[in-house]
Amino acid sequence: MIMKKLFLPLLFLAILITVGAGCNVQTNDNRIVAGGNTPPEMFKAIIADPIPNEVRSLEGYGETSQGHNIYLTFIAPDKFIKKIIGVYGFKEASCDDKKLSALLTPPAGYVKKMSFWDIQSAKSHAKVICYLQDTGSNKWSSNAEKEFLIDHLDDDISTLEPYWKVYFHETGI
Repeated sequence: MIMKKLFLPLLFLAILITVGAGCNVQTNDNRIVAGGNTPPEMFKAIIADPIPNEVRSLEGYGETSQGHNIYLTFIAPDKFIKKIIGVYGFKEASCDDKKLSALLTPPAGYVKKMSFWDIQSAKSHAKVICYLQDTGSNKWSSNAEKEFLIDHLDDDISTLEPYWKVYFHETGI
């Protein structure tokens, strides 16, 4: 008798949890939560954990159910860029490459939610470099493809270190 009374409420709760897992929600501070993951959680899973203190202005959007398709932007110093290039084995690529351009172009359904993703403007700047990694792994995937574009910002006056606006994309199974 008790099991019959609990069955429907538990079934309803299970459905809510399952359906809610794939939802995208915008939080009060304008961070996009994709499939329940915030941009910092996405960064930690696919780029670096912990997030270095020098990384700032982190924004992102993506989906994380049945694989993932993540778009992140952030500002980072030259030394961090060199570190992730080395860790993941990125190769420099032509920013005009059609495959790379297609990978860095979000699906139509994402665009309205990604005001921070201004890749066309970045490509028009003088100091833009693109990188590509065909396959790799991270906390979420054993088979992931990463690419990113870096757009030179002003150097940090206190350290004279170059800072870059990073447009980072990853898809994985």
